[in-house]
Amino acid sequence: MKKVIACVYITLSIVNAKPYLGGQVGISLLNNAILVKGNDYINNKAYPISKEFFFKTDALIVGIIGGYSFEKSSVFEPFIEVDYSYSGSKKTKSNLDYYEDAADSGNDLRNERISASLNHSVGFMLGINVSLTENLSGILGLRFVMNQVEIKGAHVTGTTGLIRSDNSKNEKAFVFGVEPTIGAKYDFTNNISGRITVGYHVGQKKRIVSNYISQPILTNDGVNASVSVKPRGVVIKTALIWNF
Repeated sequence: MKKVIACVYITLSIVNAKPYLGGQVGISLLNNAILVKGNDYINNKAYPISKEFFFKTDALIVGIIGGYSFEKSSVFEPFIEVDYSYSGSKKTKSNLDYYEDAADSGNDLRNERISASLNHSVGFMLGINVSLTENLSGILGLRFVMNQVEIKGAHVTGTTGLIRSDNSKNEKAFVFGVEPTIGAKYDFTNNISGRITVGYHVGQKKRIVSNYISQPILTNDGVNASVSVKPRGVVIKTALIWNF
C-alpha cells in the first residue's frame, strides 16, 4: 500500500499537480419523468397501463469538492474533481388515475400516490480551466454523477384515504447521469478562488419500484404497477476553493 501511495505521489509531482478542496452551495432544478407501467383491472379484464408524469424536485444543495489541477500551459489547466452534495428534496403527487379513459368503468388504480425524493449525490468531473485574464478563467467540463433517488408508490383504498401496507412500497437506488458543464473561476489570491458552474443533467431511465401492489384481491386480478424515473434539468453551483 505504501508503494502505491508513493507511486501516485511521484506521478502527481511529475505532472505538476496542485490539490484543492472547497465547499459548494447551489440549486438543483431537475424535472424528473416518472413512468408507471403495469396492469389495471377494467370490466373484468386486466389492461396494460403506461402513465408518464413529471416531478419538479427544485432544491438547495450543499456539499464539498476536491481535486487536482495540472499546469500544462499559461492558458490551459486541466483538472479532475470529485464531489459530494446533499439536497433533501421531496415531492408527492396524489389522486393519480392510471387509466383515465375508464373512469366510468371503475378501474382499480384510480387513486394512486407517488412520492419522489433526491437526497445524496456523488460526482466525478473531468474539465479544463481556460485563462481569460490574469485572474479570470472559463470552465469546460463533463461531470459523471450518481444521484440517490427514493420512490414511494401507494394505492389508496376507496375514499377513506387508507393505504394498506401490502399496497405501498418504498425503494431507493442510485441513478447514473452525465452533466455537460460550463462556468467561470476567479482567483482572489494565489490560494483562494471562487467559481460558478452551470450543468445540464441527463440521467438514465431506471426502474426503482418493481411493483407496489401486493393485496391478494388485486394481484389475483393481475393488477400491478412499477415505477421508473428519468431525471433531466439544470444544476447551478457556486464554490469557494482553497488551493494547496
